[in-house]
Amino acid sequence: SNFASQGANIAFSKGIVVVASAGNDGNKPEPLNHIGVPAEATNVLAIGAVTSTEEYATFSSIGPSFDGRVKPDVMAQGLNAVLSNTNGDIVTASGTSFSGPIMAGMIASFWQAYPNLTNQQVVNLVKQSSDNFTTPTPQLGYGIPDFQLALNNAALQVNSFEKERFIVYPNPSINQIRVRFPDNFSKVNLLIFNNLGQSVLEKNNLSSDEIITLENLNSGIYFYKIAGVNGSQIGKIVKK
Repeated sequence: SNFASQGANIAFSKGIVVVASAGNDGNKPEPLNHIGVPAEATNVLAIGAVTSTEEYATFSSIGPSFDGRVKPDVMAQGLNAVLSNTNGDIVTASGTSFSGPIMAGMIASFWQAYPNLTNQQVVNLVKQSSDNFTTPTPQLGYGIPDFQLALNNAALQVNSFEKERFIVYPNPSINQIRVRFPDNFSKVNLLIFNNLGQSVLEKNNLSSDEIITLENLNSGIYFYKIAGVNGSQIGKIVKK
């Protein structure tokens, strides 16, 4: 596997969703018209380009991968996509260089709605919501995701284990958070770490919905670990 593709797979193994543009070689002769590195990597979401009317944009590189896997994975608008140029002007331009970031933004927003999903669950839900999921093609892969459908499916997944997990809210937070958990949970402890992995706050034997003050913490992103007799959970919290 190519060096860049190996790097992308390593990033995925560390919990990151990796999005890459499929490439703009669709009009080239075989086999030069296929997706390239690192979009071909197993754990990368390769994003092809469609028009505003959801048709395949002919410049978008096609699949399958060299070893026969479905690629591209999903599609976003890449023909006459609206964007800001280097002068800050709002213009339109074409390329999978634009369908890729559009999809990355959609996925980031989707993950914010259900931050406890794993990256593999996020990728699966996005693919499964796409209009070509059951009949992928070399041009469109699994097709165009429907993020409302992905949200609905995520809700079903989350509700199935809601009884077992901790809910940390509000997140982002200003000065205080609460941790909600079922009545039968006991010996619940909370640890908050900074991005260097240093513990900056510890609370033991929490009650559900007890106020935990963050006044002594600077603004930024922190990581938490909640552990109790009935299980544990890790996640991120943003202090404004």
